[in-house]
Amino acid sequence: MNIRNDTLKPEANSRISPRLASIVTTLVLILILGHFSVIGLSNVYQNNNSNRGDNSSTLRLGLKIKHRVALTDGSRHPLYPAILSLFAEKEFAYFTKSKLVTLGIKVLAL
Repeated sequence: MNIRNDTLKPEANSRISPRLASIVTTLVLILILGHFSVIGLSNVYQNNNSNRGDNSSTLRLGLKIKHRVALTDGSRHPLYPAILSLFAEKEFAYFTKSKLVTLGIKVLAL
């Protein structure tokens, strides 16, 4: 079976330049991150109940870490509440800030 070398080579005109490929890849990633951020931000605005789920426990633990009372409550990893403790306060704004920090962590994780 004879295979000619020129049949395996793609034509020069069908090749995409590396610069164009990187631009397209960057734009697709920006669109994905933008879409995720917009959806996440709308969820941040809709979630206005700090008692739902374990939000209140996590927020309380963040306050305890800020006041150097506890590092963990025994059932949660202390990293997330430790990050939230940087913004901890006894105001409702703490809940809003924690939601935005969470969204930022999620976007960075992508």
